[in-house]
Amino acid sequence: MGLLTALIFLFYQDKLKDYLTIGVVINMVIATATVIAVIIHLSSVVISRRDRVWDANKHVLMDFREALSEVIEANDYYSKIELARIFNEEPPDEENKPKEEVYYVYSKKHKFIKDVYGSILDANLIKAMDVSCKENNKINGRVHQEDLNILEAYSKSSDLYGNLKRELDIYIAKKSGIKMRVGALTSLKSKLYKYL
Repeated sequence: MGLLTALIFLFYQDKLKDYLTIGVVINMVIATATVIAVIIHLSSVVISRRDRVWDANKHVLMDFREALSEVIEANDYYSKIELARIFNEEPPDEENKPKEEVYYVYSKKHKFIKDVYGSILDANLIKAMDVSCKENNKINGRVHQEDLNILEAYSKSSDLYGNLKRELDIYIAKKSGIKMRVGALTSLKSKLYKYL
């Protein structure tokens, strides 16, 4: 900035000599430096505030993400069992079997996040949570009424959980300030840009 001001002063010296003295140029440089310093300070205040919010909430969000990932893995496991049953194939290994309480833990964490942290969550994330919960309840009802086969139910449920996980990943990336891994969430790129 100072260099630019000095160049303008040199080129227009004849026209500006009555208005611009070396003292005025120095004051302009100081004012420009002050503006830049204020911008840097304000951006660091915003970043530190975001970091404090993230530090306060990251454990709950990451626990919820872990529970959601376990539910997705459980759906995958149980759909493989159903496929093996239908096609008379070998079922997946018992060692990969999810814990019995995986769906219960997820539903508790889902309710806790929504009830306690709902006011600070993004509208898209809340919507994805609502849709996932409501549609999964409908799927369960249709399975119990034998209106939907189990394999289709796992597939639809996994899609719903996958959509919720993508929204959660966007929210976590936005709140944490980290950049998403290249290639890991390429389909989310356009959604992420609207938040930044």
